Amino acid sequence: MFKAGIIFSIGLCLTLAAHAQMDMPAPMPTQPRMRPDPPPLLDPTEATPDPAAMVTKEERQAYAKLQAEDHGDPAKLSQDIDAFVAKYPDSAYAAPLYSELAQSYFTAGQMDQMQAAAGKVLKLDPNSPDVLPILAVFTARTAKAPDLATQLDKAEDYGKRGLGAIRSLPKPDSLDDAAFAKEKNARAALCHSALGLVYIDRGKSDDARTELLQAVALSAEADPVDLYLLGKADVATSHFTDAINAYTKCSATGPMQAQCKAGLDDARRKKETGIEAPE
Repeated sequence: MFKAGIIFSIGLCLTLAAHAQMDMPAPMPTQPRMRPDPPPLLDPTEATPDPAAMVTKEERQAYAKLQAEDHGDPAKLSQDIDAFVAKYPDSAYAAPLYSELAQSYFTAGQMDQMQAAAGKVLKLDPNSPDVLPILAVFTARTAKAPDLATQLDKAEDYGKRGLGAIRSLPKPDSLDDAAFAKEKNARAALCHSALGLVYIDRGKSDDARTELLQAVALSAEADPVDLYLLGKADVATSHFTDAINAYTKCSATGPMQAQCKAGLDDARRKKETGIEAPE
């Protein structure tokens, strides 16, 4: 735990039934855990040290001890982090630690606790590249009436801010260029996925298609939900051949088979009777 380059897999299934046109299970995609480089040790000779950017040896040792412990239970992790932050209230480690906590709750399917932990992160770092992507995709996929429009606005904000944060993310020394690019892509894919669904719900099929194409391209393994949504956007914009390809991929295996097979049949019918959009 707390190691650079670790990808956590999620068995959690949410629902898109809140979206009237999409009655289907929606497995949440994966999110990388990427630890930042530790802040430099506090220099006692520095005239005006910045406590938010530098740490004492004692604080770093406490952080290392916390890293080394096995936190299979998010509740226990929460207690340990709260104790650490109580002892070091201005710690530069607070936001990364609460990011870990949010992702642990996310993995465990405890969404209320995930959102609470993510809220603590955003108070410390409003442009966190760790929690904005998972908040974006979670909010987009659970948005429902009567506040659907408000939730979609939130998801769009999270997604766009997340992409901006990812673009400016510094590379940790512990990652090589290829691994760093892979983890940035995984985060960005979540943001594009969220934006794609937001635009589908708003009837902006061209914008949705643009976002979902990026979500699929940036993912190491395309999320079946993204492929299904991409197929919908392809059909809506008369890219029938592309829709057939997307639906074929997501109908091969996984929880979206039935929905994707139905979409595949529809795309094939429309290809025979419609006019294909130019690329």
